[in-house]
Amino acid sequence: METLTKIPLTVVLIFLVILVGNSKICPLQVVESCNVNDKEALLEFKRVIQFDVWQYPGAWAPDTDCCTTWEGISCDPVTGRVVEIRMSGFPDDYYGVDTFFAMGGTLSPFLGNLTYLRVLDLRFGLFNGPIPPDLSGPVPNSLGKLSQLEYIYLDHNELSGAIPTCIGKLSALQMLYLHHNRLTGPIPFSIGRLVDLQMIDLGHNQLTGVLPSSIGNLTQIKSIILENNMITGNLPQSIGYLNELRDVLFSNNKFIGPIPPSFGNLSLLKRLLLSKNMLSGDIPSNVLNLKNLEVFNVSTNQLTGKIPPHKSSFPASAFSQNLGLCDAPLPPCNWL
Repeated sequence: METLTKIPLTVVLIFLVILVGNSKICPLQVVESCNVNDKEALLEFKRVIQFDVWQYPGAWAPDTDCCTTWEGISCDPVTGRVVEIRMSGFPDDYYGVDTFFAMGGTLSPFLGNLTYLRVLDLRFGLFNGPIPPDLSGPVPNSLGKLSQLEYIYLDHNELSGAIPTCIGKLSALQMLYLHHNRLTGPIPFSIGRLVDLQMIDLGHNQLTGVLPSSIGNLTQIKSIILENNMITGNLPQSIGYLNELRDVLFSNNKFIGPIPPSFGNLSLLKRLLLSKNMLSGDIPSNVLNLKNLEVFNVSTNQLTGKIPPHKSSFPASAFSQNLGLCDAPLPPCNWL
């Protein structure tokens, strides 16, 4: 009894805290299993996976907890709702898809039932077919229902068909990466509703039609990448009022008309790539003299006139293949 009385009070208190913390008096508020609807949606997603080298979805068992044992799935610890799907593959030596590590199949429309999803990362895979049309339909199979989705990484796959109009319903979206697929058709006008969007990369597809003027509504956008498509029409003036823009990469399309002078308002712009289009007219002086502009290329267009005086050291190749363009760094204008 004498030895018990010598136990320090602090040790006793610590023991009591541990005891209470593991008792029914003060249980931890953590959900142990994922939502039944989320589990069903993920199992439907698994069902249309045609091959899965590393057995990520292949190892998902219906009688196990998708939040704690399913590879690539993350849940909110309080609600038990699925918030992330991360199962990207790996690039090969040429930045294509390394098929040894890839997962492929079609995208299940049941993904639209994951209403708490914030991250969808399936890049560097071999997913084919369209972005599911059911995702643009009514509840429950609606992509527009994923109002909490912030990041879409579906680049470097084999997705085809049009970008669904319902993409405009993803009001929380910040990153949209659909580049290096086989997408066709126009960029939907509804893209302008994504007012929190910061990065959009639709490059290396087969997109056509005009770039909608609603792109000017994306006031938080920092990077717009559309290179290597077949987009036509004029460059929207509204782009020139997106004050957060750092990157405009529009090379190798079919844009026509002038470079809008409003682009000269883009004080944070670092990269402006407009080569291999059908642009015409002069190069606006205020565009060429943007103080933060580091990379500039308007080669292989139909631009004319004298290159405005500028302090930047852009090479002649940045202006080449414009038959009516002259002066430094190109040869002098012989008509002056």
